[in-house]
Amino acid sequence: MTLQQRIEANGLESINANFKTFENLLFDFINQDVQELNNELKQDANIILQMIFTKVVTLHKSFEGISFETQEYKLNNILDPVVIASISRTIYEAIGFFHLLYIYHQDEKTELIHKLWISSGLKYRQKFSGVLSNEGKDKLLKEKSSIDNIRLSIENLAVYKKASPKNKKVIIDNLTSKEFKLDLNNAKFKKITFTDLLSYMEYKPSFYPDLYSLFSLNSHPSYISLIQFRDMFSADQPAFKSLAEHYAHICFYLLGVFVKDYLQIFPSCKSRFDKLSDVEQKFINFCSTFFRGEKYAIKNFE
Repeated sequence: MTLQQRIEANGLESINANFKTFENLLFDFINQDVQELNNELKQDANIILQMIFTKVVTLHKSFEGISFETQEYKLNNILDPVVIASISRTIYEAIGFFHLLYIYHQDEKTELIHKLWISSGLKYRQKFSGVLSNEGKDKLLKEKSSIDNIRLSIENLAVYKKASPKNKKVIIDNLTSKEFKLDLNNAKFKKITFTDLLSYMEYKPSFYPDLYSLFSLNSHPSYISLIQFRDMFSADQPAFKSLAEHYAHICFYLLGVFVKDYLQIFPSCKSRFDKLSDVEQKFINFCSTFFRGEKYAIKNFE
């Protein structure tokens, strides 16, 4: 398969090939003996990699389609773009947050965002104390202590101590409200949303200005998702295949971003990328650079 066929990805054969390329590479990253896994931050980065891998495999499986049959009726094999949009959104969230945490922020700022993220998850889990076993409740008590310690550790970070009173308030307010997506790289710290993450990955405006809303609109039982679902399976012009393939293309661009970012954090994995075929390397490089520019090239090709 040529590079142009990979890029255009018209039809399930080329889409399957592209999924397989990313799956093989991410799985190689997972199984690489990474020397850089020497702290909690790096270990969590590796777990995020594993989560993204399983999401990608699940998304790929969705392109096998579904069918159903009873003694009276039969549903022909279809792709469900609503389900595909839902999985794609989780991939976007994971890759966007990975970039915010490990690439956009550095050093103590990364550490601070990481602590906010941990605290948020632990606080949300506290809500389930009423339905847990005694063992689970004991775990929550220990985690409550960890939540308190996280605040103290944040307040002891130099980036917090040097912050203005207003910026300190932004951090504490977001810690209290279980938020963790912050921009700490400007004079005024600010809360950001999943929608904002696309601009933090430096996508050009020619890409989707609000990709997260696109995924959400088709993931939730919105009226738009209803009318799209109603119309996409017509016998004359079935739109479900083209819409599903469109989401796959978007995910390939996002995965190109992730490969570039992961190799920046774990350069020892570059040898795994170099083992790919020339076409596969150029395709992933294209996915990283096309909507972001050549500074995001994974490697230079002669």
